[in-house]
Amino acid sequence: MFTQEQRGEEEVVACYDLQTGRPVWMHSDTTRFWEANAGAGPRGTPALSGDRVYALGATGILNALNVADSSVVWSRHAPTDTSAKTPGWTAIDLPPLAPDSLVSVIEIELACTSEVDTTIGLDPNIETEILAEFATVEGAQISTKRWTEKFGEWKSVRPVHDWSPRGKVTWEIEVYQPGDYNVSLTYTGDGRMAWAVNVVGGEHLQNQQSSSNIYQEYPMGWINFPESGTYQVVVRRLEGKREEAHLKAIHFTPIAED
Repeated sequence: MFTQEQRGEEEVVACYDLQTGRPVWMHSDTTRFWEANAGAGPRGTPALSGDRVYALGATGILNALNVADSSVVWSRHAPTDTSAKTPGWTAIDLPPLAPDSLVSVIEIELACTSEVDTTIGLDPNIETEILAEFATVEGAQISTKRWTEKFGEWKSVRPVHDWSPRGKVTWEIEVYQPGDYNVSLTYTGDGRMAWAVNVVGGEHLQNQQSSSNIYQEYPMGWINFPESGTYQVVVRRLEGKREEAHLKAIHFTPIAED
């Protein structure tokens, strides 16, 4: 049995005896991948073909190993070999261990003039939550609300409220992976609330359902982004008590293809 694992600062391809579970051999590379939603570790499973095991690590190291003893047949770094670059995204590699002399800043030298892109990208693999404070608000108000909960825990949120009849919230988003996304809204209200989600030049969703005086996430439906690129998504409050409607965020979850 072959697996990929993260052991400290080493990314490992390991072979185990299927009957006893005892390790047979191990190959390691000094590299470490980590992200907030899933933690550390590789994101793949070795592939077996003939007398070789192929393993692609989370940082792009592609190894061909001998099945019998883990000796390296060949090893490549896929991003370097292919000059791969994800459109609209910048990846910065940092050392897996802190240097001996810690510094308070990281200096990056740019080859060209920098431009700040405030467009928020949708993660093609997991849910993306975009807060209302990153939107353009028209015909409504946005302000910070703070309160304490049980045991004195402080909470804060910056919702859109005091909606006028023509009030709307507009987000500009970057879609890297086209396809269907499940859309939901997080808001508070009193009684039934009706909302509309509209992609400028694209699809339209409208939904009415009960609401609560605490922030909850409510499903709106599926929206299709036919191609990668920049889109504008607009949310409007259609019905319900305007003084109770507080919109906190919009959510996009990619729908996996069968």
